[in-house]
Amino acid sequence: MRKLLVLSLVAAFAAHALADDVELVTGEVLKGRVVERSAGGISLDHPVLGRQWISAEYVRSIDGAPLNAPAATAPADAGAAAAPAPAATPAPVENPWKWTLELGASGKSGNSDTTDLHAAIAGVQEDTTKRWKTSASWDYSEAEKEKTKNQVDVQGTRDWLVTDSKWFYFATARYQWDEFQEWDGRLSAGVGGGRSFIEREDLKVRGRVGITALKETGSSINGWRPELLIGAESNWKISAAQSLDAAVTGYPDLDDTGEFRLEATLAWSIRLNDADSLRLKIGLKDEYDSHREDPFDDNDFSYFVALLYEF
Repeated sequence: MRKLLVLSLVAAFAAHALADDVELVTGEVLKGRVVERSAGGISLDHPVLGRQWISAEYVRSIDGAPLNAPAATAPADAGAAAAPAPAATPAPVENPWKWTLELGASGKSGNSDTTDLHAAIAGVQEDTTKRWKTSASWDYSEAEKEKTKNQVDVQGTRDWLVTDSKWFYFATARYQWDEFQEWDGRLSAGVGGGRSFIEREDLKVRGRVGITALKETGSSINGWRPELLIGAESNWKISAAQSLDAAVTGYPDLDDTGEFRLEATLAWSIRLNDADSLRLKIGLKDEYDSHREDPFDDNDFSYFVALLYEF
């Protein structure tokens, strides 16, 4: 028994000693085993996150040495001066955008006929100086062969990251079209600042505050309407296969005190294949607008189930 205990302690110490310390450009250190490295990045076996590919632009060092540091070479002879080490080859520029395609459909036939369709595409890109997030979605529903929903939502946000700081500033724009609202189209644009409260590989939490201007077409409200923007967003990697995204944003009306809009989203996804390119997603979305008048409800709640293809 004592020999088994000693062997276990030796094995645990050896596993810890063989682990690599990967320091990211954000200052965070990941401890795991580097199983592959190249000019483009590394493949890291992490005890919690599993195997992760990390692009070279996010890696500051591995065990204190730069990722692409050249190996030291001995001089040709003892009397000759050592030749200067060759400069590291710059990592190749890779496509920084990551895209996701969503497709969902459901239906029922018999005592009642219903059809629900959902399609969306989203792209994200982030490096040490900026962060992009853009998306476009379409939702359509029928009940007893009568349309009950037909809407389009296109939006994009650009974050400018402040070097060696958790603060950033942003600009955002959005266009919505809805056949079953008191307005036909709605355009908004805004600017502001934000802060990253938690910035880890498995959890990210950010907040943002700004000001926006909104214009509706086909409604009783004319001209541009100024609004505050107060929001928070998070991304939680529950495990190597599951993730949870949440966001909530409030838009108090600056022209009409007491009136406001509120939007909240929640989406859970799980990996369906080893390549992590196919996922199942379940999403919830709620939009509240105190400006709506009869016969339109103030609250508009929707949900969907979709397959995601990441490329």
